[in-house]
Amino acid sequence: MTPHLKLLEERRRMTRLKQELQRQGKSAYSLAKDLGVIPNTVYNWTNGQNLPRSQHMKRISEILGVPVGELFFSDTGGGNHES
Repeated sequence: MTPHLKLLEERRRMTRLKQELQRQGKSAYSLAKDLGVIPNTVYNWTNGQNLPRSQHMKRISEILGVPVGELFFSDTGGGNHES
């Protein structure tokens, strides 16, 4: 995969994180507070600038009630989830 395609894929994944936050009525700021990271870190994740580390992916999954694979690695994403 070329660097450009890799970047596009990361941004697509982060769009799902952003969509899930919006769907649940949560802000990037509140997620940052729950994770113990600065808000800019979460903003960078939701805008595709960086990918969360595995321990953060797991914690985000727990907080949002969505499987890690569906949030960060699934091609489908965006389905209905129980909270």
